[in-house]
Amino acid sequence: MKSILRKITLLLPLFFLASCAVTPLSTNEAPVAEYLSAQQRIKPLIDAYTEISAHSTFWHQQPDFPYSEMLAEIIMQAAESIDVYDYCTLLERLTAVTGDAHNHFGYNTAMLNSFGYLSYELQYLDGRYIVTGVSETSQIPLGSELIQIQDQTPQTYLEENMAPLVAAESYRLKQNRMLERFTYNRKGEKILLTWKTPDNQERTTEEVYVSGGRRIIETYDQPELGNYVTEVIRQASDYDVLILENQIVYMRIRQMSDISGSYFTEVLPKIGSARKFILDIRGNRGGNDIGAFQLLSAFYDEIENFATFELAESPESFGNHSATFPQRSFDYSKPEILDLKTLFRSAEIPTIPSDQLVLLTDYNTMSAAESLALLASSLNKFTLIGTPTAGSCGLRYDVILEDLGFSFAFTTRNSLDYDGQSLYGKGIEPDKLVEQNVDDLKQGIDTVLEAALAFLHDSQPVQKE
Repeated sequence: MKSILRKITLLLPLFFLASCAVTPLSTNEAPVAEYLSAQQRIKPLIDAYTEISAHSTFWHQQPDFPYSEMLAEIIMQAAESIDVYDYCTLLERLTAVTGDAHNHFGYNTAMLNSFGYLSYELQYLDGRYIVTGVSETSQIPLGSELIQIQDQTPQTYLEENMAPLVAAESYRLKQNRMLERFTYNRKGEKILLTWKTPDNQERTTEEVYVSGGRRIIETYDQPELGNYVTEVIRQASDYDVLILENQIVYMRIRQMSDISGSYFTEVLPKIGSARKFILDIRGNRGGNDIGAFQLLSAFYDEIENFATFELAESPESFGNHSATFPQRSFDYSKPEILDLKTLFRSAEIPTIPSDQLVLLTDYNTMSAAESLALLASSLNKFTLIGTPTAGSCGLRYDVILEDLGFSFAFTTRNSLDYDGQSLYGKGIEPDKLVEQNVDDLKQGIDTVLEAALAFLHDSQPVQKE
């Protein structure tokens, strides 16, 4: 660390010399190439570097990585007169090196205005790059496969141009994050794309990154549940509860949060007689761990808690997933018994005597949602179905760079499972590996949900060791 700081000290005179060459501008309407002075461009890089090198668990796990040399290279680029988009990529490169999916920069409005969108939503499924969302201006239909970008395969192009900007270690998560970053690129740039349409015809289009968002109007994101739903208990932005065929309760949790206001008063009284449940946390990117314990308290009086969470008399202050200061370890392998009934359920609400519980996960299940997956993986009656989680459930540390209104975040607490092994970049393995099938997707069929329903229909309750 001392040698790295010495290198920064040696470079500082160059930074300030460069800063004298450019005069700061006072309005956001100025040309983007002149929006930031050299000193303004460089200071956030040093601030970010200082925080990451001092606090990031994952940077310290890679001591041989030439991070200081990378910083010096980035600062030399930032000292030149570059536009806002290029400066954003420098910031992204700096945080992406630590690899964790929590890592990101939050840009101010002037910076965001330098980005544009393609009119598609793309996902990496079955080893292919599939259009899963289109807008009114899209030139190819839903379900088309992207087979070439410029004169390269999508894999090669994304690895060379997008991967250095993406903070995600898990392979499948990284593919989808690279596609997300690809569709969100330099405003006004033109790019040549080759597609295979659903009728197996090959088409080439010239696309332009435009401002104002993608305005996706048609997607495959929500397969039809109408054939299964017999009763709607609750539908809201945070979670839905539906009764499916054979009295199976399906709960889609979109974000982890304190759900006590509706969960205990509206939901549980209506589903207490059910015996089979599906909790769906696919695409859930986290929030607050308190939601995980509240959800599980419907089925268990007590569970093994994570020893690193501070037990508090007030449930509102229990298990907050946002780090207020950097911490180095997040150890799940030293559990304590937590009384869920005392913390969350009132005396009038008994546990649900369920026979079987299924938890649906995918590569975009991360952060506090992974805490729920890890807890469920050790509990009787729970079966995990889907794909591994993201491998990003350590606590996030947020840093505000006040001078320019930037913010950035990275994970500072390593996540260890019940065996003491790191979850970083690996995630939580499901009991049954099932991935969304592209042909099913095009027909509005949720492959993973179908597998869960078949499992509940055909299997008998089992006890985990």
